[in-house]
Amino acid sequence: MISTDLGLVDLHSHFLPGIDDGSKSADMSSEMLNHPSCASYVVATPHFYGDISVEAFLKKRREAFESIEKTDKKVTFGAEVYYYPTIGRSESLREFCIGGTTLVLIEMPFDRWSTNEIDSLISIHDNLSLSPVLAHVERYTRYQKKGTIEYLAENGVRIQANAEYFIEDFKEAYKMLSSGLISFLGSDMHNTGSRKPNFDEAVSLIVEIKGSSCLEIVSFNCRQLISNIKWE
Repeated sequence: MISTDLGLVDLHSHFLPGIDDGSKSADMSSEMLNHPSCASYVVATPHFYGDISVEAFLKKRREAFESIEKTDKKVTFGAEVYYYPTIGRSESLREFCIGGTTLVLIEMPFDRWSTNEIDSLISIHDNLSLSPVLAHVERYTRYQKKGTIEYLAENGVRIQANAEYFIEDFKEAYKMLSSGLISFLGSDMHNTGSRKPNFDEAVSLIVEIKGSSCLEIVSFNCRQLISNIKWE
């Protein structure tokens, strides 16, 4: 697997069964993890919308994982936390960090962000000393003012792009990758059909067209993660 050779981590996935709009069963989860395009290192990031308590979410996440058959994939936990106004000063955000690191995946609203929303995202880094990671960046760009993503990256926000971005719009995705904006990749896999595992498919495409050197920043970030994360 090319992603393994490059030391890449799938930072965004929904393979845990019955916890969000991702996998519907333990069997589907196993099929997703055993798919040939699934990365060897995978972060489980089920959606957290604040509709249940943090404690209940963490318990449900653990139970969902334990329902799956053992796999040879290296797996760790995080969450895809949906933005809320007080997120930049919320100590509970630490519970959603990826594998004992300071990285936390954040999903923003799908419209033009206000100054307050942008500042709140940045303040996760400034106030809590955590490293916010903007989930699936390609889904927001059409709504934002020019330079918004660059501004976030300059102010402590890491950027994650989906594998699908490279498969469906390679030119635009590569432009962002080559500019150094993208820190991590993710499959954002939800099932075995319409949103199946595609991590290695995208990585292979990038390497085939542009060579592995263009993934140097992503690879560096992921190798640090691999050595520091608490893997299951």
